Amino acid sequence: MKIQIIGPSGSGKTTLGKYISSQLNVNFIDTDTYFWKDVKNKVPNSISDREAIFLEDLNKDTNNWVVSGSIFSWNKVHLMDRDIIIYLSVEEEMRIERLITRTNKTKNPSELDPNFLTWAKTYFSETDVKKGGTYICHMAELKVIEEKTDAKIIYLSGEETVEINFKKMNQI
Repeated sequence: MKIQIIGPSGSGKTTLGKYISSQLNVNFIDTDTYFWKDVKNKVPNSISDREAIFLEDLNKDTNNWVVSGSIFSWNKVHLMDRDIIIYLSVEEEMRIERLITRTNKTKNPSELDPNFLTWAKTYFSETDVKKGGTYICHMAELKVIEEKTDAKIIYLSGEETVEINFKKMNQI
């Protein structure tokens, strides 16, 4: 089963993705790890480098995996072959609280950058569909997927437990 989880930063995509992959005993792929080339998260990977790393991870088991994070802005082809797409949302105040907590705990320099939280707060207000990681971008992705694939699109709440969301996914 090929599962992709998208949604705003702080919605719980990685947490849910790890849980689903452990329950299904399949590979878990976190696309956030593809963005940065260096350990200090100052130099981004090129699109071709991200694609190469992603394909390497996909090839570990080409038919069974869970991917957290959207790849649509840099790899439209591979988002089109999913069995299930989960859009995970969470109430805005809770999401920002999660991000602040995560930022305070993280060793990830990109999240320590004050611009990260500023960017994350624009998730719903950004109107440029070309800017990845935003609500308008995610809705455009889902529309394309719905029109061009047979993937099941499931809308879940990051405010629910991973156990509840896993059960809801399995009921579809």
